[in-house]
Amino acid sequence: MPRSFASPQPNIPGRGILAGYSVRFWGLVVAIGVATVFVHNRRLQEIFFPVVVMFNSIPVVAKAPILVLMMGNGVSPKIAIAALVCFFPTLVNSVRNNGPELWEPAKRQPEQATLL
Repeated sequence: MPRSFASPQPNIPGRGILAGYSVRFWGLVVAIGVATVFVHNRRLQEIFFPVVVMFNSIPVVAKAPILVLMMGNGVSPKIAIAALVCFFPTLVNSVRNNGPELWEPAKRQPEQATLL
C-alpha cells in the first residue's frame, strides 16, 4: 500500500477519534452519575460541590501543563484534558439545573397535568 501524505499510518487517527468519543461518553456518564448523587444527597453536595466549582473555574490552559508534567508528553494528558472538559461542565450544569422543584410536575396525577 502506498504511503499517504495526509497520514503515514492511517489507523492512528481512527483510533484517536474512537478514543476521544469513548472518553467523552464515559466523562458524561460519570458526570451524570455524580450529579445524581449530589442532587439526592444534599450533605455531599454541600461538602464537595464547592470544590468541584473551584476546580472547574481553573482554565484548561492552566491545567494542561500540570497534566503534561504529571503524565508525560504522550496521549495520556490529552485524554485527561478531554475527560475534564466533558466531566466538569456537565456535572456543574446537571447539579445546578436539577433541583427538587423541577420534579414536582412529574409527580402530579395525570388528571392534574397541564398541557403547555
